[in-house]
Amino acid sequence: MKPPSPAKAALFLAVIFLAGGVLGGVWGYAQGKQRWTQRPSRENIVKRISQDMRVHFRLTDAQVVQVEPILQETTEEVRRMHAATHERMQQLFADSDARIAEKLTAEQKPLMQTWIARRESSSRKRGKWTPAAASSNPDGQGRKPCCDGDASKASSKE
Repeated sequence: MKPPSPAKAALFLAVIFLAGGVLGGVWGYAQGKQRWTQRPSRENIVKRISQDMRVHFRLTDAQVVQVEPILQETTEEVRRMHAATHERMQQLFADSDARIAEKLTAEQKPLMQTWIARRESSSRKRGKWTPAAASSNPDGQGRKPCCDGDASKASSKE
């Protein structure tokens, strides 16, 4: 058996290189997307900030021990503020939808319910919908229904 020609060897290496590049790109994209779509845990936030402070401020271990509880309290307060703001925004949308629904005809209200269901589905996909918000309202959608009728009935008419 004779050895492959230099052109075949170069082609073989190019194919392997391209395949590695494609697979690496797909893997990197998937990892990056996963990292950016998941919220970091409170513990990871505190660790990251305290590590950053340790480096930038040259904190001692004793200072880190003193600073971390402050960071934990702060991140918890930010979480509470975010939850309260989210609830207020949900209520604002619900109130707005109810006011708009008053202006609609009986034929238009199911269309609005479908539109709202689509908007909320899109919001869930982007990670802005929370089960806690859904469980606090009777329709399980994170907010009270605006119009006469059931959103699930309206969305099934599509």
